[in-house]
Amino acid sequence: MNAVGLKLPLVLSAIVLIGATILLAFHSAGDRTQPIAFNHKKHAENNVDCHVCHRHVLESEKAGMPGISVCARCHEDVVHVSPERKKLQTYVSAQMEIPWKTVYDVPQHVLFSHKRHVVAGKLGCPECHGEVSGMSSPFTEPLTDLGMDACVDCHRTLYKNPHECLHCHR
Repeated sequence: MNAVGLKLPLVLSAIVLIGATILLAFHSAGDRTQPIAFNHKKHAENNVDCHVCHRHVLESEKAGMPGISVCARCHEDVVHVSPERKKLQTYVSAQMEIPWKTVYDVPQHVLFSHKRHVVAGKLGCPECHGEVSGMSSPFTEPLTDLGMDACVDCHRTLYKNPHECLHCHR
C-alpha cells in the first residue's frame, strides 16, 4: 500500500472524530423540553414572585424547582381548562413530582448559595437569570452566561469583594 492509501483512513477517522465532537457540542445539553409549558410572564403579571414557586431561594444553597404541592396550592381552584392545566392535574392526581429539566446548573466544584446572594448580597433574580418574568415559554436554554467570568465581573464591579479561590471553589 502506498503512502496515500495509508493516510486515507487517518484522514477519514479525523473527519468523523471532528464531526462527532461538533455534534456533541451542540447537543450535549440533551433535550430540555419542559414537561409543562410554564408561563413565567403570566405568573409575574399575577404578582407571583419568584420565591413563591422557588421556595428555597431565601434559605438554602439551591433555589429548588416547584413541587406539585406548590403548584396545587394555587391551581386547585383554577377554573379554566388548558392542555397545560390538564398535565398539571395529572401530576397532582398521581401525587407524582413534575420532572422539570435543569437549565441552570452549577458545576460540582463550585460553591454557590442562592441564600447568600439573594439575602445577604441583595441580588434580584434577573441579575443572574435574566428577564425571566417576560418569558411566556419555558426555559430550554439559559438566558445568561453564568460562567466564572460573569461571577468575577459581578464581584469585582458591584461588590468589590476579594477573589479568593476557596470562597467559590471546593
